[in-house]
Amino acid sequence: MNYVYILECGDGSLYTGWTNQLEKRVKDHSSGKGAKYTRSRLPLDLVYQELCDSPTAARKREAQIKKLSRKQKLALLERQKSLLALARKKLESLGQSCTRISFIREKDDIVLFRIEKNKEHYVLKLFLSDYGKEEIDFYAFLQEKGIKTIRLLAHDHEALLMEDLLFSQDYSLAIKEQMSDPEVMASLGTWYRKLHLIKEEEIKHLPYAKEWKSLHFEKLEEKDRIFKEDKRWKKVYPLLKELFMHIEKLPLCLCYNDFYYVNMVVGEHEAFMLDYGHMGLNYPGMDLVNALWFSNEEARKAFRESYGLHWDLEEAWVKVLLPLQDFLLHETEELLSTGYLRGLRSLLKELNSKTK
Repeated sequence: MNYVYILECGDGSLYTGWTNQLEKRVKDHSSGKGAKYTRSRLPLDLVYQELCDSPTAARKREAQIKKLSRKQKLALLERQKSLLALARKKLESLGQSCTRISFIREKDDIVLFRIEKNKEHYVLKLFLSDYGKEEIDFYAFLQEKGIKTIRLLAHDHEALLMEDLLFSQDYSLAIKEQMSDPEVMASLGTWYRKLHLIKEEEIKHLPYAKEWKSLHFEKLEEKDRIFKEDKRWKKVYPLLKELFMHIEKLPLCLCYNDFYYVNMVVGEHEAFMLDYGHMGLNYPGMDLVNALWFSNEEARKAFRESYGLHWDLEEAWVKVLLPLQDFLLHETEELLSTGYLRGLRSLLKELNSKTK
């Protein structure tokens, strides 16, 4: 595991470093075998630690912290101290205890902690605001539907206590190479099949994906006010208005929406996704193109065979919807290209022939 750490030296100064063996590195510093800076400034006290995803991420975070002023570093220490106190309080309210708790990271008002209890290890995910809290509901819903998730030990309206995959005997996080393993992808295809068989009427109480919410005619009108003088827009806008009448009839289901292989869990003969903060109603073809993005042809075939569902004009829809959603959310301009216009016309021709 890769950590960024801060030591308070005997003279009150703060030393920042990174390591993949935190306890050993701190012992080396304390015995005078560490950095030249700390050797003459004993004794030392570990006052901050932050877990990073990789050595590269740890070095980058180390560089960021080193650029902070002393005042900013002290504020960082106080922030972590208050978050650790909050985590201990939350564990107590969940009826859980621990022998050790360490900070992993804080991002977008979501904080992760590593919890140790004797020889067992868990992860506490704490939601400081409403952002992302729908993940708690999705965990409960997926388990109710018999769709595989990692094990939950406890939860409430603002926290999840989950098994720690770094110490699991049965599961591990996927690596990129496994995206081209037919057996792994066949198992993932089964997981996605179960997910996509959950239709809109079953999850009316759960949120729509932000990507699908962007496909609203009001959004299109907003863009028209911005691009109405653009000659390219004048060609595509009437066709998009026509497309929106067909979009309303698209089949929607529960979609994962935020695929990246580091969020995939792999065990013996099974694979599934974790982190459901972006889950919601969407067009399933969008989910599939993301899930298969890193796979080779053999792995895609294995996924499709176990997935077994067919969506009419899926490939054509995806080629039109992906740039459209990016445009409505981020104003990317692929939608204004001649290639997009050609694909849009082709899809509309197919759709209109089916309605005659």
